Amino acid sequence: MKKRAIFFKLLILIFLVEYNHAQTPTVKTFIDRDNILIGEQVNYKVVASFATNEFKVNWLSLPDSIPHFELVAKGQIDSSFTNNITTLTQQISLTSFDSGKWRTPALAINFISANSKTVKLYTDSMEVNVGFAPTDSTNQLRDIKPIIEMGAKPTYCNIVLYVLIGLITLLLLIYLVRRFRKNKPKQEYKAFNSAYDVAMESIKKLQQYNLNNSEQVKQYHIALSQIVKQYLTRRTKINMLNKTTDDVLVYLKSTNVLNQLIANVASALRWGDA
Repeated sequence: MKKRAIFFKLLILIFLVEYNHAQTPTVKTFIDRDNILIGEQVNYKVVASFATNEFKVNWLSLPDSIPHFELVAKGQIDSSFTNNITTLTQQISLTSFDSGKWRTPALAINFISANSKTVKLYTDSMEVNVGFAPTDSTNQLRDIKPIIEMGAKPTYCNIVLYVLIGLITLLLLIYLVRRFRKNKPKQEYKAFNSAYDVAMESIKKLQQYNLNNSEQVKQYHIALSQIVKQYLTRRTKINMLNKTTDDVLVYLKSTNVLNQLIANVASALRWGDA
């Protein structure tokens, strides 16, 4: 009986130890390699497990600068849930431009229990050897590019042939250019008219519209708006054709134009907008 009681007590003790171990959060750290060349990346992986209903976690935060390392990328925190156990995983990519053996930093993860007690665990500090590419010990010279075999040297006949082809091509180009210029129609140049003269000519053409026709009334006001904007464009050297009515009026108000003239322009343009 005494042996049986001792056996049961031992089982209970083992169970309690295992239970407490299962309730305690764990942090594991992995790296995909511990030897890299300068500028290469090493993937630093952190895995934390804890009881879902027992703890809340304050995840690790990376410092602004890591001695001998530079942060390349920080992955998203992945989570999984199995048998009331939450597992969080994050991968961090680091690189280094300093040769030597360096250790990654130990980062703190805080687990806060239901009774507000904090369990602070650290990631492992992993050693990474950063080195240069191994030198070639054979001391053999290697060509940058393979040797290209040259063809036969051009003969005198080939040189004469190339010159003749070049001369014929040049003469053909000269003939085509002269023929094109000869047949090119002469352009008639009109005298340059002022912005005012062009606007007045365009206004005279407005008389062709029948203002008793609603469609032609619409075209009349559109044409009048274009005449005003074209006139302002030529006078101010500012493209007013793509401006709205409000843009044109704002510009006119910023100049020394009379208010009555601005009111007349506003009336004409807004009729076209309507």
